[in-house]
Amino acid sequence: MVIAILAFLPDSWGFFPEEGKTLFLGSYSSANTLDHNEIFLAPQGWVAFGLREKTTLIWDWAVAFGNIPAFGVRENLYSSRSSQLSANLYFNHFPKDTRDERVKEFIVYHEGVTTDFDLSYQFRFASDFEVGFYLGNSYFEKVSTQDLARSEGRVATDEKKNFPKAGVYFGGFRNPYLRWQVSYMMGNTFVFFDQIPNKQMATLSLLLSPFGLDKAPYLRNLNFELSSIFIRIPDVNYEKFFPVYPIVYWQWSF
Repeated sequence: MVIAILAFLPDSWGFFPEEGKTLFLGSYSSANTLDHNEIFLAPQGWVAFGLREKTTLIWDWAVAFGNIPAFGVRENLYSSRSSQLSANLYFNHFPKDTRDERVKEFIVYHEGVTTDFDLSYQFRFASDFEVGFYLGNSYFEKVSTQDLARSEGRVATDEKKNFPKAGVYFGGFRNPYLRWQVSYMMGNTFVFFDQIPNKQMATLSLLLSPFGLDKAPYLRNLNFELSSIFIRIPDVNYEKFFPVYPIVYWQWSF
């Protein structure tokens, strides 16, 4: 409801960021890359850097404190005024029997290498709208899920297995300050409930920058992402709707 109301605020309020270029809006793996020397910093745990115009490096710095190296690269393969095609590659290495207990309903156990690869394409039409899709694969050296509502213990243990992943989105720019997006994804994703292979997720997301006209750069470059999320994980009989899931980040060039 909050996101729907914000989407129809008057254009003259100037409440939204002018660029609207994001890497993972609503957890969707887009084809966007950062400009040369552009930085993306999220206190939740991610940082990205535009190494050059077509190459963006990504690091999940938060999990590094848990002795888990996690990083990725996004390379733009084709770009025109209306379309983009990019390749995304991500790598994680988990120590033995790493436990993910972010939610109380289930536990995910990881061990060894996890890699993700996808090709993402997006096309802008009518100057204000975009559509896109991605197709890819996730490899898990070892992953197990435990439904805490069941008594039999761990379930759905997979070793050295590949899992398909795919996503599709429709989004737009209602005015120069508004970015909105509806997405549907299957398989592993980068942000929400990441490193879970058998997953389905739908999101409605909005990007806004309330201090976009401020002279102070640390406020002017501050962005808020608000997403409504429905997630389903069949392996542990988990379904949940999150009305508003916020993410805060800064994005700037030097």
